[in-house]
Amino acid sequence: MHLFRLKGLLALCLLIWIITRIIILMNKSKNKIRIRIWEEVLTSIFTIYIFILVRITISHIHTRVNILILSPFIIYLCIKYENRRSLKKSISTSFLISFTIELSKLVINILYISNLKIFYPEDLILNILGGSIGWFAFNILYKGKIKNIIDRVYINEKKPIINACI
Repeated sequence: MHLFRLKGLLALCLLIWIITRIIILMNKSKNKIRIRIWEEVLTSIFTIYIFILVRITISHIHTRVNILILSPFIIYLCIKYENRRSLKKSISTSFLISFTIELSKLVINILYISNLKIFYPEDLILNILGGSIGWFAFNILYKGKIKNIIDRVYINEKKPIINACI
């Protein structure tokens, strides 16, 4: 029963996000601010990935797809932020995200919100491995033609303050 309400909430959030993006793009166009297509495509793909990740994380089905859960996120970070392109930073980011997810599962169980979420220590290892795979995949892709596209879209772009925190 809670799962159906959650699906509706996710659908509503996706709809709000789409409307917000349309408004932002219309304002950029109105103010004659350059719209970078590749950046918009990458942001849209990443947002859809986040919605899928939330859906997988909250579902009560325990799968071994944890190895792939953080790979797209690490690839996205490596594409978007040049200072995130080291293996050490990718592994630490994977660990922090995975630890946060697992800790939230533990808190949910302790507070008796749901007994469907179980803390699995091996998920930490699988997610870190998935983040490492994402880093290796980025490095393989970055050596090809995609390097020119990434550099053209994200070169000389101001880095957000959040980078200092990660």
